[in-house]
Amino acid sequence: MTQAMRARSSLTVVAAVGAILACAGPAVGQVDFSVYRSLGDSLTHGTQGGKVVDYRTQTQAYPVLLAEQMGTSFELPLLTQASGQDRQSRVDAPNFAYGANLAVNGAKLNHALYRTADPLTGPDYSSGDRTDLVLAPRTGATQVSAAVADGATFTTVWLGGNDFLDTLTKYGTVLSDFFGQQVGIPWPTDPLNVTDVTDQVSFAADYAELMNQIMAVPGMKMAVANFPEMRHIAGVLDKDELTALVGPNPMPEDAMTSELMAAALLFDDVGTWGQDVWTPDMMTNPDNYWDVGEVAVIDAALNGFNATIAQQAALHDVALVDIRSEFEDIAENGIMIGDWEVNADWFVSNLGEKKASLYSSDGAHPSDIGHALIANAFIDAINDHYGTDLEPLSDARLREILDGDKFVDNDLDGKIEGITCDGVPYVAVNTFAPDFTGDDPEIPVPEPAGLAMLLAATIVAGARRRR
Repeated sequence: MTQAMRARSSLTVVAAVGAILACAGPAVGQVDFSVYRSLGDSLTHGTQGGKVVDYRTQTQAYPVLLAEQMGTSFELPLLTQASGQDRQSRVDAPNFAYGANLAVNGAKLNHALYRTADPLTGPDYSSGDRTDLVLAPRTGATQVSAAVADGATFTTVWLGGNDFLDTLTKYGTVLSDFFGQQVGIPWPTDPLNVTDVTDQVSFAADYAELMNQIMAVPGMKMAVANFPEMRHIAGVLDKDELTALVGPNPMPEDAMTSELMAAALLFDDVGTWGQDVWTPDMMTNPDNYWDVGEVAVIDAALNGFNATIAQQAALHDVALVDIRSEFEDIAENGIMIGDWEVNADWFVSNLGEKKASLYSSDGAHPSDIGHALIANAFIDAINDHYGTDLEPLSDARLREILDGDKFVDNDLDGKIEGITCDGVPYVAVNTFAPDFTGDDPEIPVPEPAGLAMLLAATIVAGARRRR
């Protein structure tokens, strides 16, 4: 382990000093933010650019930014990069700190309640189970029980994504075609279907149980979030969107597909992996798209999950973060940060323009600027519900995050930096898109003089308010 990684192992996100770090911790009105814990899945854990989640991405996640604005310390269970066996360790092994972000990549709602952590052992303390890695050293704990045992005073919950999103990250015949034709290794098909969508009764029962356990803690305050519509997820493409990216194709008119299919078709001719393995004919195979009936099942699941989340938020009198409405507004209208537009498009559509996406290159997990806007959505909902006065991330801070976002074409040269995973290369979009990624460093295009002066004035004004 390098010295840099050891240094990161002690990373604590602290947004304020002095009195804020006093033993009592920050409290605003009747809300105590001193012990903040976040529960969730890959959207909260910090996964980006495929299925990459480690110390490079975890620090960008929205709970980190939310903790900054709360003025509370927030220890992260930072992970090392994945090895060739898709195993990871903790950067702080063997002296494990109690991480505040309890979210686990791949977790379903049920897992947060019932999947327990086993101890990390062996010479490198590695594991392929992210529950073990994130919750260490809490052997036997779940996400929910860890938050309760830690004495959390404020909790955020964004769970349920994998109860429908699992089906949105399937790769159809993409890998089976490649490994079978190019490498000669049999690889299973991962059909786009609805077999992994959780039923409404189970979801409602598990969400009620999660809320009951957490809200049984005296004085607990919470914010819970819902989910965007399928059509507002960048990695989900209808016929028109797929055709705009890859040209004519035989996918049925009322079907939808994932960005993985689009990536295979788009990158086949320009990368080093394709070699004409993937052709438009692949879209005649129903394993590579959701038909109209399957789309209806996913939409119904999302509507049901969101209704359950709203009902439980009202029942327990906690803040509801309406991600569905936030993402709909950004998808349909965009949002300006300086002279840049943030939208909900797949990154390829934004290349060469002053446009950034809510989503990283995989079209499912947030980009850095996406996480920042999600943090602001949480802050708005918390302030509205509890009457607190948490400061949202300023325009200047948002621009700073956008400028450093590895999923934004900041120098307008038609490429992003993206992210790689040397140990397990096929989990990163960069592997399949060398002509659209790997641009390091990205030198941001300077703001026009007028906007630069406006941002400077915003920073000065913000500093004066803080005094």
